[in-house]
Amino acid sequence: MRSRMTSRRRIRASPIFVWPSLLLVLGAGAPELSAQNLRRLVNETELTGDWGGARTQLENDGVHVAFQYWTNLAGNPVGGQRQGFTYTDSLNLSIDLDFQKLVQWKGGALHFIFTNRDGSSLSQNYIGNLFTVQQIYGPTETYRLTELTLEQSFAGGALDVVAGRYPASDFATSPLYCVFMNNGFCGYPGGIAQNLNMPYFPVPSWAGRVRWKPSPGFLAQVGAFEVNPTLADTHGFDWSTSGGTGTAIVGELWYVRGGDAPGLPGHYKLGGWYQTQTGGASTSGGPAAPAAPLETPGAFTRAVAASVDAKAGFYALFDQAMTANMPKGRGCAEVPAGVTVLGGLSWAQGPNTVNDGAAFAGVVANGLIDSRPYDTQGFAATWVNRTLPGQTYELVLEWNYGMEVTRWFRFQPDLQWVIRPGATGTIPNALVLGAQASIDF
Repeated sequence: MRSRMTSRRRIRASPIFVWPSLLLVLGAGAPELSAQNLRRLVNETELTGDWGGARTQLENDGVHVAFQYWTNLAGNPVGGQRQGFTYTDSLNLSIDLDFQKLVQWKGGALHFIFTNRDGSSLSQNYIGNLFTVQQIYGPTETYRLTELTLEQSFAGGALDVVAGRYPASDFATSPLYCVFMNNGFCGYPGGIAQNLNMPYFPVPSWAGRVRWKPSPGFLAQVGAFEVNPTLADTHGFDWSTSGGTGTAIVGELWYVRGGDAPGLPGHYKLGGWYQTQTGGASTSGGPAAPAAPLETPGAFTRAVAASVDAKAGFYALFDQAMTANMPKGRGCAEVPAGVTVLGGLSWAQGPNTVNDGAAFAGVVANGLIDSRPYDTQGFAATWVNRTLPGQTYELVLEWNYGMEVTRWFRFQPDLQWVIRPGATGTIPNALVLGAQASIDF
């Protein structure tokens, strides 16, 4: 999951398609690739460069275009229900229109995100665990209009309102989380996502959010999201509310450090949510829980008991930089240079919740190695206590090392150890060896 990313046409965007295409792009002009041109290509922030100045001109005119590709490769040589290897990938196109630059509409903006996902899940098809080990898998692998929203800010940005169709990408998340490949971390902490049936990336629903930032060190926001499990199987162009089962209301308070606020960069968040329920609870995105049985590969269901009762919960999240006076690493956008610790916990109550408690903690390093100033390292652990019959807890440990091969291509080897897959104690602990890679076009 990642926020504000994405793509459209039914291109089969597997590595079989992307990697040869990349080699063709790089190799087509090989005779003309002087050392100087090669250095320029390596140092471009995007593979396709500035489009002869058109990209910069569009930015100046108020049009921001980003086209990106991600892949998650993973296999379990040890443990799980059986051994296997799968890939998942995502093409992402985002277009942001700044109305102030385009038409002198002060504080206005329009956001589009398109996604195309392909592949299959190692967790669902081979391991049988709760926190899926590939964060860009699900809920269904297809093309989708992921976001179409209108944004309006007031009072110089102190008050900001967003409305339209989009995932809940403003709440219970941080850019730090997607340093990790496991869905227990990336996007939204898995313990929250398993209970709160918001529309998780890349699935949109009708939604709105109001944010108030009266000072650099404080932020408050509240949002309301349609809960509609049928949207997981659509392309994002059906805007009816047929199939809706309720409304999720989420609120957060932030204490912010760094930037215009004093202290080292950090965020401390308290959040609470309440979800009305008028039918069987399911999901419109996020990690699957429990994992689908092997005989139904690719299924995506949360298997929550049907109920007409509401449910509620709260969470506390934090991230805090621990080092000062280091040059900013560019290895991961919005991640402070040096060492940052992060963590959180969540609790939920209601007859159709699947866990009553979850917690995670980790550390992320950015720009620590002099000879590799833009590389990142991450280690984290996440735990969830399940409440469904026959389940107890699942624990996942993850380590990764992200390498900036060029400014537009990152490659990150990844290792995960899944303890008590499925929270049942009947599936052997699984070792997952994998990698994620990304290209900015």
